[in-house]
This record gives sequence, structure tokens and C-alpha cells, in this order.
Amino acid sequence: MLLFLYRLALRLGEWNVEDPGGLADRMSVDQLYKWMAVFQLQPWGDEWLRDAVLMAQQYNAHRPKGKPPMKPHDFMPVAKREQTQQEMWRILQSAKR
Repeated sequence: MLLFLYRLALRLGEWNVEDPGGLADRMSVDQLYKWMAVFQLQPWGDEWLRDAVLMAQQYNAHRPKGKPPMKPHDFMPVAKREQTQQEMWRILQSAKR
């Protein structure tokens, strides 16, 4: 139940869950059960994956002949890797010219 409370707090933009005055203190058990019921009917938190599955299904249903099928992870956003110090230095040097 605590894991769900943290997921709910994240969704609500709350940072204080277990400390005094936190979401766990302010929410009744009845409210928590209602939120859990809402989550069972309409889950949140996996929007990217859910959308990626739909996009892969649409692409694969209409893909050109000879093209390989795509998987949901092909449509997931990827985090860019951080630049190395050498890459940053090279960019700064090229901007000087």
C-alpha cells in the first residue's frame, strides 16, 4: 500500500509522503481505497509505454511491404547521454573561431 501511496504522491506532485503532515497523514484510509479503485479502472504512470504499444500496432498494421515490424521500444523516447568534457571543450573551441 505504501508503494501505491508514493505513486499517487508522484502523480499529485507531492514530495512529503511519510513524514508528519505528509500525504499519509492527510489522507484517510477510505480516500486511499478510493484512489486505489480509480487506479484499477484507469491506471496512470505508464503513458509512454501504452502510447508506444499503440504506435507500434498502427505502424505494423500499415507498414510497407518488405519493412520489418517495429516493437514498442522503437517508439519510446530515449534519454540523451551526457556530453563528455572533451566534447564540451571541442564545442567551445569551435565557437571561438
